[in-house]
Amino acid sequence: MIKNCLRIARSWSIAFLLQSINQLRYVFGNKCIQRGAAKPWLDVNSFEVGNSEIKKSWRPYNPYRCQLGRIALHLPEIIIPPLRVTILAQARILSRYGQLYTSDLQPLDADTREQHVFNACAGSLLLPLTRIQSEAQDDILLALFDSRQWHLNYFHWICDYLPKIIWAERFLESQKHRLRLLIYTNQKAKTPHLQTLKTLGYEKTNVIELNPDNIYSNVTLRNMMRVESRYRNGGDIPIDQMHPSVYEEIGNRIKIFVASASRRSYAANLYISRGRAGTRRIINEREILPILIEHGFEILELETMEFNDQVAAFSEARVVIAPHGAGLTNVLFSRNAKVLELFSLGHGIRPEFFQLTMIRKGEYYFHTFESENKNDDFIFSKELVVQYLTLLLS
Repeated sequence: MIKNCLRIARSWSIAFLLQSINQLRYVFGNKCIQRGAAKPWLDVNSFEVGNSEIKKSWRPYNPYRCQLGRIALHLPEIIIPPLRVTILAQARILSRYGQLYTSDLQPLDADTREQHVFNACAGSLLLPLTRIQSEAQDDILLALFDSRQWHLNYFHWICDYLPKIIWAERFLESQKHRLRLLIYTNQKAKTPHLQTLKTLGYEKTNVIELNPDNIYSNVTLRNMMRVESRYRNGGDIPIDQMHPSVYEEIGNRIKIFVASASRRSYAANLYISRGRAGTRRIINEREILPILIEHGFEILELETMEFNDQVAAFSEARVVIAPHGAGLTNVLFSRNAKVLELFSLGHGIRPEFFQLTMIRKGEYYFHTFESENKNDDFIFSKELVVQYLTLLLS
């Protein structure tokens, strides 16, 4: 009890000291970090990449007339403007949260209003600068992280950070710059991050790894590229709209790479279990698995599989059934598959895997269920399973 109180008191003292130091730096005219929301992009050296893209109208299969949720926003034809890239001559990275700043310490990505992030960044300014040196002066560095830590999540890594590589390549294709990737990862995510980058043609020699173990770090770099987030869209464009051509390119490039290294074959019908997850599980999963197996389904727990094996499994898939979760990200590596996504209403009806299925020319089915507990677990009755199998396997 006493040790915990002392630890908390020490933490508060450090936080107060860091805030005081940052305020003093401001008073005496030195640079200090700025609090508040990040700029969507900078006007200086900011460019649109390519032309607008037309997304055709899409329709899901909804035989039980379930509510559409945010899927409804992605049904009509949409003209999607290109994203913007910004080249920063100088940039800074502060703290283990990977907070990105301009050279005059304006936040570039997630904001610093959270106290622990702000304190860590303020403390990092007290450290000597560490410089990232590229092998060539005209190398461009692309940061594949931000302080929200979304890059550590499988879905966001594949669908929000890998697309930045495609946008960067498109921008640089007529120039003589070499693209190098900057990652800020932990031990759990490091291997899949490097594996996915390799499938896109980026070996370790073209990847710079920053160490997130120390809470304080003060890194400066030059020629850093920022790619605008897809979540910046507004007006008539859904905020989470994906650019179909970008995701098609990612899916095709990764499939081609993995096809040459695949070690085994998988069934054409896949069921993705969330039995090892803490939320959105099917409560009666043991009852329905025999029915699925009888109809030729292979049961996969993707947490136990390497990235290349997940790609290989979905590349061969004709039917995929799964509760909503990051595992459905792998639909990006399928083609013409029928996908049944199972939503728990307590978690919401989200459009990401509807978009990926349609981009990959598949048929998208979905069903919504009442949440049975605070973890949004639900019951998928045997009768309903049989009815959906009749639809999907016909």
